Amino acid sequence: MSHGSIQIVGGKAWKIQCFIDNIGGSPATISESTFTFKQLKGPRPAILPFSDDSGGLIGATIKEGGWTWGLYYLQTHDDVINILRLYETALNGGSKMTETDLYFFGYIDYLDNVKIRRRIAFCRQFNIETGRFTAVKDEDHEYSY
Repeated sequence: MSHGSIQIVGGKAWKIQCFIDNIGGSPATISESTFTFKQLKGPRPAILPFSDDSGGLIGATIKEGGWTWGLYYLQTHDDVINILRLYETALNGGSKMTETDLYFFGYIDYLDNVKIRRRIAFCRQFNIETGRFTAVKDEDHEYSY
């Protein structure tokens, strides 16, 4: 995973756009994926509470050195949107807070060129000031095999 930001557009669906790069030496076909955007209070659990949202990536083939992208849509009734609004209000009111307890996480399972199933998992923390995500330093949440 690389790049990512939340596009906050009033009156429209809020969405997270993420880019997936294939840094391997052969094509990769995505067989399963999941994206989740959630508030995680306190220490992050060892096993993250993944959602069922696939980001529309299942079946996509990424050539070696290539990339694709997925979208995760936030619904206006999602609790996390209300939390985002509170953070934005605080930021606009002069808060110096940058890191939040909001995380975008998931995994992508893919088949390599010899049909071996592999997984890459990611967990990104949302920075309210930049509107972008940064990788967490946790081998339980950022890994590949």
